[in-house]
Amino acid sequence: MSTTPTHRPLWRRGVVVAPVLGALLLGGMAASTTFVGAGDAVIAADTAVEFADLNYEDVIVPSLTDRAVEVSDLATRVLADPDATGEELGRREGRASRSATP
Repeated sequence: MSTTPTHRPLWRRGVVVAPVLGALLLGGMAASTTFVGAGDAVIAADTAVEFADLNYEDVIVPSLTDRAVEVSDLATRVLADPDATGEELGRREGRASRSATP
C-alpha cells in the first residue's frame, strides 16, 4: 500500500501563516498606537519644590485637612480599640501596609 503524497495549499503552510499573522499583529499594534512628539509633552513640574508650589493650596492642604482628627480624640480612640480606629481612620492606598500613605 502506497499512499500518494498530498500537497497542502500554500496559504495553509506554517511558513506562510506565521509571518502573515505577525504582520497583522504588528499592523494592529501600529494602528492603535498614539504617537506623541517630544514637543507635545507637557511637564507640570520638574522638581518636588515646583510640584509643591503648584499644588500646595489646591491638592496638598485639602488632602491633609479633609480627614484630620484631633490628637486627643485620636489617642483616646487608639488606646480603646486600635484595630477599629485603624479601620475607620486609617488609609491603605497603594500597599497593604497599615502605614502606607498616598
